[in-house]
Amino acid sequence: MKPHWEIEQSEADACLAATEWCPAIHEYFRGGGFSSRFLTEGGVPFTMTRVNIIKGLGPVLQIAEGWSVALPKAMHDQLDARTNSTWPTTWFAHA
Repeated sequence: MKPHWEIEQSEADACLAATEWCPAIHEYFRGGGFSSRFLTEGGVPFTMTRVNIIKGLGPVLQIAEGWSVALPKAMHDQLDARTNSTWPTTWFAHA
């Protein structure tokens, strides 16, 4: 991994070429637009965050660190079909 300011134009072009731009599904994105769909390769370090609003408690921050994982294509396809196919996919193993 390298900082975004060190990415060459050819690398940026390759990332865009590996990204599918799916029309937004009205159920999730009422304003329309597009969702970026891509598959993260294995071996990438991650720190993931999410803010949840818990009734009676308020905002709660979740933090998880780990690595992306590459799954066999058949396994990926089966799991990916269980969610919205327009979303990006990253398989993740907790550190």
